[in-house]
Amino acid sequence: MVYKRLFYYIHERLVQIKKSKEPFGGISVIAVGDFYQPPPVKQRKLEILYKENDEYPVDCWLDFFKIVELEEIMRQRDDAAFATVLNSLRIRMIEEPLSEEAKTMLKECIRDGQDEVQHVYPTNDEANEYNLKMLQTNCEELIEITAEDYQEDKTTGKLTLRAKPFIRTRTDGLSASLLFSVNARVMLTININVEDGLVNGAMGHISAFDFGQAQERNRVEGIRIFFDSEDIGRLQGKKTPLGNEVLIQMIQEDIKEKNTTNVVQHQFPLKLAWACTAHKVQSMTTNSVVVNLDRTFVPGQA
Repeated sequence: MVYKRLFYYIHERLVQIKKSKEPFGGISVIAVGDFYQPPPVKQRKLEILYKENDEYPVDCWLDFFKIVELEEIMRQRDDAAFATVLNSLRIRMIEEPLSEEAKTMLKECIRDGQDEVQHVYPTNDEANEYNLKMLQTNCEELIEITAEDYQEDKTTGKLTLRAKPFIRTRTDGLSASLLFSVNARVMLTININVEDGLVNGAMGHISAFDFGQAQERNRVEGIRIFFDSEDIGRLQGKKTPLGNEVLIQMIQEDIKEKNTTNVVQHQFPLKLAWACTAHKVQSMTTNSVVVNLDRTFVPGQA
């Protein structure tokens, strides 16, 4: 998922730090990844790591690296035939016909899945639609949490609270508005504490909200979460009979978009997670999953 420009910047910075003209300043680098996964979102085609590009003095990937391919399948050990079909889909070109065996096996997978199982969609719109449906079906007393955005005043240079949160053109980063409830399934969207397992993609459900006092009694100041894994929150969570209850608080993030003065957004780094996109679940291990491939739009996404 690293694009060519960033890879070159890493090389140049290490050359500066180590005062060596060797690749990456003489430091050994092991890059681990899958070139059949979707490329970085919204990157120009020539920015993809493994494509040729004359924009840079050296091509850090093509010039410096040797590929070692791992061929042993680890994810589907108990069904070799199904793993073989999945691997044939992985390397198949769009004009290649599917074998009758593969078609039969894949058609057997088409069935209604349980609502609570992790759902995966190609697009954010589909994931958002399913999350809203599950929230309205399974939760009561919905709470809307609006981001608190501070924008630089051009005359004074001070940051003042905006009347309405800034709506980004990008889908990543913090959300302008969140609609949550107790028992809602959520996902962390940034790394808070890697050592404690509080990382981007960690999933759980909301157990409670912490509200402000006095005049701010309706303001949500913290969201308490039980994460799926017992290993998450052992350090900073509160131990309970149900697991580690972790308090998540607002963070701040600078919004950088064209033709926009400085905006600092305060919001919880969370999103609903009954469903998410194929980009988000890359490398996830799960026992059950419901996948909809109707609107795939880039190679490797399925």
